[in-house]
Amino acid sequence: MTLLTKLIEQSGNPKGIVGSIMISIMNVAHAGMRNWALKKIHIRIDDTILDIGCGGGQTLHTLSRLNEQVKLYGIDYSKKSVEDSIRKNKHDVMTGKLSRI
Repeated sequence: MTLLTKLIEQSGNPKGIVGSIMISIMNVAHAGMRNWALKKIHIRIDDTILDIGCGGGQTLHTLSRLNEQVKLYGIDYSKKSVEDSIRKNKHDVMTGKLSRI
C-alpha cells in the first residue's frame, strides 16, 4: 500500500502517525476555503462558536486570533483530530477559551 493510498484512507477518520500527517495536509489544503468563509461572517466579541468537524484545529486557531474574546468549541469524531486540535490550540485550551465537546 502506497503512502498516498494510506493518506486517502485516513481522510475520513484520521488515526495514528499517518492520520496526523493527513490532518496537517488538510490544515494547509483547506486554507483558501477557510479564509474565504471567515471573510463572509461577522464575529462579535460575545459570540460562542462551534466548529463541527474541527479536524486539526486550524480554523479554531484562526478564529481565536481574529477575536480574543470569543468562546470556541470544537468537535470531531476522529479522536486523533481532537488530540491534534488540542495540541495546536494548547494555550486556548489551558485558558478555557477553547473547549472540546
